[in-house]
Amino acid sequence: MTADSLGRLGTTQMEISSTKRLLSHCVIICLLLASCPALGAAPAAGVGSISGTVLELDGKPVPGALVAAVPGQMDHPTATTLSNADGTFRFEGLASGGYGLTATAPGKTAGYLGDLAVVQDKEMRGLQILLGGNGFTIHGTVRDDEGNPLGGAVVLAGRQSDVYGDVFQVNTDQQGIYSVKLPLAAYTVSALRPGYEVNSRLVSTSKDQTLDLQILSIAKATAPPPVEVVDWIRANAITITTPEAGHGFSDMEPLKKVVGDARIVALGEATHGTREFFQFKHRMLEFLVSKMGFTVFAIEANFPESLAVNDYVLNGKGDPAKALSGMYFWTWNTEEVLDMIHWIRKYNEDSAHLKKVKFYGFDMQFAQLAIPYVSNYLKRVDPDFARKAEAALRPLFRTLTYPKLSQERRKATAEAIADVLKRFDEKRKEYVTRSSEEAWAMARQHAVIIQQAEAFYGNGSSADNVRDYAMAQNIRWILDHEGPGTRMVAWAHNAHVSFSQNSLVPQPMGSWLKKEFGKDFLAVGFAFDQGSFQA
Repeated sequence: MTADSLGRLGTTQMEISSTKRLLSHCVIICLLLASCPALGAAPAAGVGSISGTVLELDGKPVPGALVAAVPGQMDHPTATTLSNADGTFRFEGLASGGYGLTATAPGKTAGYLGDLAVVQDKEMRGLQILLGGNGFTIHGTVRDDEGNPLGGAVVLAGRQSDVYGDVFQVNTDQQGIYSVKLPLAAYTVSALRPGYEVNSRLVSTSKDQTLDLQILSIAKATAPPPVEVVDWIRANAITITTPEAGHGFSDMEPLKKVVGDARIVALGEATHGTREFFQFKHRMLEFLVSKMGFTVFAIEANFPESLAVNDYVLNGKGDPAKALSGMYFWTWNTEEVLDMIHWIRKYNEDSAHLKKVKFYGFDMQFAQLAIPYVSNYLKRVDPDFARKAEAALRPLFRTLTYPKLSQERRKATAEAIADVLKRFDEKRKEYVTRSSEEAWAMARQHAVIIQQAEAFYGNGSSADNVRDYAMAQNIRWILDHEGPGTRMVAWAHNAHVSFSQNSLVPQPMGSWLKKEFGKDFLAVGFAFDQGSFQA
């Protein structure tokens, strides 16, 4: 999950739904879940309209441009139209909410217009989508699984950015050929057609290139699997009787061999909104702590904000529900995660458990708490430098608006953060004397989070690589901070725990951890069979 999730959806109240069928079997690495929670997006309250004109940079109208309306919460358009001879276009009956508009035309760099709010029973008029400027061309052929070209297929290029709705669409001709000129950025390019599965490819370099796409017919995709595959699964699957914690570990004993001596067990998830994923992760934590000596739980959430939860599970301080909601992401603000936090606290309260379980976040998308944390620490140990540092870090306090600052301002901020970290290292002995080794280490890590957030919001199309590398580094820091032999359970999306490039993340966190830790890093991917989920 990225900061986009917060901007698009906001933080929700804790929700839960009944399960249609309980998990009956799971296969380690791919957990086959029978159902998911029925928590879909609520329908819009009303509809509105949008109208405008597609123009070249010199103001000349562009007829025949394909204009797409993309809701802010979605990665595909919900409506498309062609511009008229005078370049005008109009959408009616759009569900109320935030939108982006994109337009594509042969030979012209595609255009984008965002931050649009559709209001019930009202029309937004006079909009202008400009085509032109620097770009690069992607072209190729969409074929079926037998190599036949597919006319009438849709090709979507979703830009990796900090804005919403920038998904550009073109259609294939009768020979299955498409071509689109895109603004310079990294993209996830997908081909889709009714009756076929979606196929996505990552384009990470802004150079003209050929990108052929093949999509598999759903009829073939849903055909019975080969007997050899079914037989292998039956011979190797580990049967799990329930996803819920608190039911003992007799069915999970075979997992000891799978985990082995791994120091990091990363639990993935195909969606951030599947109830059984969350339940079984709780049960996995219970098993790994109780039976295999794991003492750290870490989640894809912002590091500074997670410390409030850690204070609760270790010391019983604060309200765990408020601490959980204070981590920003609606995805973790659920009863399943809160139940797990309560379990950690109960485990830690038992005097028989000499080694306590700690709770950390390893994400770094926000600096709102990190900046005052560092500033307050510096006021204690280095007051004169604190005033300088506080002023220099201020632009990052609102991370979502940071990319809009001038390049010079962002460069100055990045240099100031580097100076802060340099000061921490140069003055380490002095700072530790005035505080403690623990206080110095925690304050410095907060400064690292600030530096990572700056790199994330200041690098545009490379942001995803920055984030996953940073999360891997934060996991490394947590292990080092907790000492030799520490074993960690890490919770994140499948795309982050993966070893290899995927449609969501160019170089995922898992690839960095696998490179550094080798067999001491185990990734467990979670998948589901059928049902619904919150997205």
